[in-house]
Formats: sequence, structure tokens, C-alpha cells
Amino acid sequence: MIGKNWDLLKFTRVALILGVSISSCKDLGTNQTKKIKSEKTQNSEKDEVEKMKRHDSITPQTNQVQPIIQRFFYPQMSFCGGSLEGLYSNDELIRIESHYGYDMGYSEKNIDFKDGHITKIEYRQHDADWETYNQRYGDEERDIDPSKMTYFDTLYILKIHPKREFKIYSGKKRVNREVSKELIQRLLDCTAAMQKELNAERRRR
Repeated sequence: MIGKNWDLLKFTRVALILGVSISSCKDLGTNQTKKIKSEKTQNSEKDEVEKMKRHDSITPQTNQVQPIIQRFFYPQMSFCGGSLEGLYSNDELIRIESHYGYDMGYSEKNIDFKDGHITKIEYRQHDADWETYNQRYGDEERDIDPSKMTYFDTLYILKIHPKREFKIYSGKKRVNREVSKELIQRLLDCTAAMQKELNAERRRR
């Protein structure tokens, strides 16, 4: 009888110890789960703060008012530019583009402005090389064959602001050629004439 009571007492002690251990494990697991949830919540809050910071840093740029660019077509043929159009930003002329086509060639002028002053002029001449063609085929053919024609493609770039610079390209190759003061003056005079034509037409509208 005493042995059975002793066994029962040992069993009760073991059960109590196991109960305490299981309860401790449950509490530890619960605390660990709470800790993980708390860390996730903190990380989520940090991510939201970073997103808000990034959004705040971008918002001032996206809220800036972008200038409106308007194209104005000159309805007639410009005296020195041919077909003519001007680009305006907030009613200020920022660029002139002109194109003049003729038999077996064309010319283009693109002029950039800033604060009412010319900053750059690009003038392109694309012309047929009649001399070479006539030397090769002049005696053989009465009708011109465009597929046998060679062309001169010359680009003149005149930068005025902030530093005056003049460059000449034949095709894609820059060539060293003496700057023609007469050509520069013609480009400046033509630019002034086209600007006057565009402004006069805009005032009439």
C-alpha cells in the first residue's frame, strides 16, 4: 500500500513538472509570436515612412508647371527661308525652323533663341553635284538619272552664345575652311527677316 502511494506521489510530481514545462513553452511561444508580430509592425511602419519621404522628395518636381510649347506655321513662303514655322514657349520665340526645296536639292535653317537673343544657327545645304554628273554622263544621256547623281551635303553651325564659334561639316566630317563673313551676315539677316515675318503674322491673328 505504501509502495503504491509512493508511486502515485512520484507520478503526481512528474505530471506537475511536465505541466509547468508545457505552460512555460506555451508562454515562450506566445511571447516569441508577439515579438515577431511587433517587429513586422515596426518594419512595416518604417517602410511607410520611407515611402512617404520618397513621395515628398518627388512631389515638388512633379508639381512644377511645365512650359507649353506651341508651333506657329507661317502661311506664306518666307522670302529667304521657304516654308517657315516658329516654336514659342509662353509666347516667347525659342526656335525657328525653315525648309526651302528646289530642283535636285534643298536648304534648311534652324535657329535657337534664349531670352530674345540668338544662341545658335544651323544651316544645311544639300545640292546635286552637276559638274561631276555632266563629266560622267553628260554626253551619254539626254534625260537625267537621279540614281547616278551625287550630292554635296554641307552643314554650317554658328554658335553665338555664350561663345561665338563657327563649324563646317561635309557629310559627317568636319572640314577646315575659312569662315565666310558674308555667309555669317546673310544668316543673321535672314534670321532677322524670318523673325519679323513670324511676329507680324502672329500680331494679325
